[in-house]
Amino acid sequence: HSDQLPFLAKALGDCLSQASPAGILQPDTILIPQPSMRRWLQNSLAEQFGIAANLDFCPPGSYVNAMLEPWLPKSVPLLTAEQLHWRLFGLLQDPGVLKQPDFQLVSEYIQTGEPQLRAWQLAGELGEAFEKYQAWRKNWLLNWHRKAPERDWQGMLWHLASQGHAFRAQAYQNYFNAAQQRQNAKPLQLPSRLFVFACQNISPDMLQILRSFGQWSQVHFFLHNPCHA
Repeated sequence: HSDQLPFLAKALGDCLSQASPAGILQPDTILIPQPSMRRWLQNSLAEQFGIAANLDFCPPGSYVNAMLEPWLPKSVPLLTAEQLHWRLFGLLQDPGVLKQPDFQLVSEYIQTGEPQLRAWQLAGELGEAFEKYQAWRKNWLLNWHRKAPERDWQGMLWHLASQGHAFRAQAYQNYFNAAQQRQNAKPLQLPSRLFVFACQNISPDMLQILRSFGQWSQVHFFLHNPCHA
């Protein structure tokens, strides 16, 4: 860890210069939070070594989701962010939903102005919130999916929107359950070593998943610490 990103980039370069257990043809995977930081890091490594190639850069959330795809329920389709937006949009225009007492404030908001436009915008905001809950509040979504809560319009919307679909929070929980039961939970596509660069804003669940990958792979964290090293 360091308060200087160039120091972390050099430390990463030193690790990359060591032979990978999987051989020189195996790409190295680097989890990085932002495209702009990816470009900066790639340039920094190229300046250090003269070339930066055979590297797979990926956001941590997308990477973990891909690794845990086998733990999604198989019998139902995955609820993508785009599908969730449309399903919420339909529910926010459903008179049977809006007439419920718990939706009074939501109904008043949508009916003030252009109802379709407001329903679409609110569905987008709710969809983004639910996507964050997948990583940060997965227990809320799991409980709301099983049973619609009382006096909670947000939970009721998720219950209705998620029926008949799988979602990422289920994969997280299924993976944790498999690990607790000491099943062989190793993801098939997990590389022999993994680098996590300056990923500070990751949820406790995601951090636990990355930590668990250390059972089978080398997992290196390069943390941007604001304290002087």
